[in-house]
Amino acid sequence: MHKVRLTARAKIQMDIALDYAFDYYSLHRATKFEDELSACFQQLEDGPYFYQQCLDEKLHTKGYRRAVIQDFIVVYSVDDKVKHVHIVGIFHSKQNYTEYI
Repeated sequence: MHKVRLTARAKIQMDIALDYAFDYYSLHRATKFEDELSACFQQLEDGPYFYQQCLDEKLHTKGYRRAVIQDFIVVYSVDDKVKHVHIVGIFHSKQNYTEYI
């Protein structure tokens, strides 16, 4: 089992994503997004290779993977030596997240 760790920037991005969801989505959809994000982190603990590698060549080469949760993309890397999943960013799907990693 791996431990999920968020970078300081990813923590801020997660808060922004949740605020966005609760400001612009219905309460039901925002709550579902929050639950799906939590389920994603649980999935990463149990099986960090469940989600696909990033399609961008630079990120793919560096081993980054991505999970799509509603309108957001969770970008992460896996360190099997220490059994950690590093969440490096949580981006809205309209953002060009490859520029920020």
